[in-house]
Amino acid sequence: AVKANSNLDILKEIKKNNLGADVVSGGELMKALKAGIHPKKIVFSGGGKITEEIEYAIKSKILLIKAETRSEIVEI
Repeated sequence: AVKANSNLDILKEIKKNNLGADVVSGGELMKALKAGIHPKKIVFSGGGKITEEIEYAIKSKILLIKAETRSEIVEI
C-alpha cells in the first residue's frame, strides 16, 4: 500500500523487487508511477474516487480499478 510506504525511495525499492502497489488516490497513483512501478502492477481501490483520478488511472493503463459504488462503475 502506497499509503503505508509513501516515501519515494521505498517505492523505488518496491519497484526494484518487481512488486506492485495498491493506491487509494490520484496522488498515490502518480507517486507509484513516478517511482517506476509498472502500471500493470497497480491496483486503485478505496471509495470516493473523483472523475479526474479515474480518467488518470485509465489513461495510465493500470491493472485494476476496484469500483466501490454503483456510481464508480458508471463513471468507469
